[in-house]
Amino acid sequence: RRISTRHLWLITCLVLLIAASRALRINDFHLDNDEIWSIWQTMGTPQQIIQWTSPTESPAYFLLLDAWKHLSGMNPFVLRYLSLLLCLPGVVFMYRAVRRQHGHVAGLVASLAYYAFAISQFTSLYARSYVFAFSVLPLTLWLIQRYFHKPSFLRAVPLALSLVILYISTVTIVPVFFLLGLYTLLVYRQLTWLWWLPVLILLVLVLPDILTNKLQQVSNHTNATRMFALPPLPTAVLELY
Repeated sequence: RRISTRHLWLITCLVLLIAASRALRINDFHLDNDEIWSIWQTMGTPQQIIQWTSPTESPAYFLLLDAWKHLSGMNPFVLRYLSLLLCLPGVVFMYRAVRRQHGHVAGLVASLAYYAFAISQFTSLYARSYVFAFSVLPLTLWLIQRYFHKPSFLRAVPLALSLVILYISTVTIVPVFFLLGLYTLLVYRQLTWLWWLPVLILLVLVLPDILTNKLQQVSNHTNATRMFALPPLPTAVLELY
């Protein structure tokens, strides 16, 4: 309702361009062990897929991959094509998020930039659940802007649901929650307290998993790392980079 026909065609062409650029590269790298595990996991029944899911992941992606496999066939190109399809909504979400603050041209540039990074190209073709986070992160950014512009329960719910999707996508998404909080602190400053409602809804939805699953993972990981002599944090950071 708020976009011209010309702008609509531009963003549509952008989505098609990104889709084409990804499709050409699907077979550029071999399936690795993690992708093979994802595909192997879909050989079971839905109940077995859930049972075989690692404690650090959610079965949502594996169940979706199983349905896609039965619909489209067992082929590496086709299985990776699911990740390509899942990544495409992120183009529009990033466009809407940046356009809302900085205009049409900035939205187009941001969408192109977001999908131009090497890690973005890899994630959007990788047969793993990381693509959920890759696509939903721009959506979360857009929903944050909508909620803080006009706070309401109806806007807090979709924001909380997008955070739930990020939460179940991959355990490595945790730092992103801090970055989103930092973003709102810098942009909305004194309105940051409005986070209480979406965070409350988020906690209601994920608290059972945190109490029954994640806390045990943290305990196991902590016990394991205590067996190693770790260098001081500054030294570790320097060695990493």
